[in-house]
Order: sequence, then C-alpha cells, then structure tokens
Amino acid sequence: MKQGKNKENVLEQAMNGQQEEFEDALRKLRGKDVDISYERSTIQEYLDILETLPKETFSNLFDTSNYCALL
Repeated sequence: MKQGKNKENVLEQAMNGQQEEFEDALRKLRGKDVDISYERSTIQEYLDILETLPKETFSNLFDTSNYCALL
C-alpha cells in the first residue's frame, strides 16, 4: 500500500512542476542506480498531453449535444 502512495506522490510532483522532487521520488521507487530518464520523459509527455485535453465536468453530461450519448 505504501508504494501506491509513493506513485501518487511522484505524479503529483510532476504535475505541480516540482521537477527535482519528482526525479528524487522516482529514483527512490526504482532504485538509486536505475536509469529513470525514459520513464521520466514518458510521464512528462503524458502530463503534457493531459494538459491539452479539454476539461470536462459532470454538468457537461447534460449539455444538449450529449443527449444521444446518455440514451
């Protein structure tokens, strides 16, 4: 369970722009001698894509253009 919390912490730090803390937490998860560059860049790329997506809310479900999807 503790490792799951650490993974969440890594993503939170990456999302908040805490690059140094993000890399330190990732090294702690993977081991100090492991090359984390690929995983770091993959996570950062994912977060960059996530930022470009539209922000949807629960109330958007009830927009008239979404009625067919709800039925």
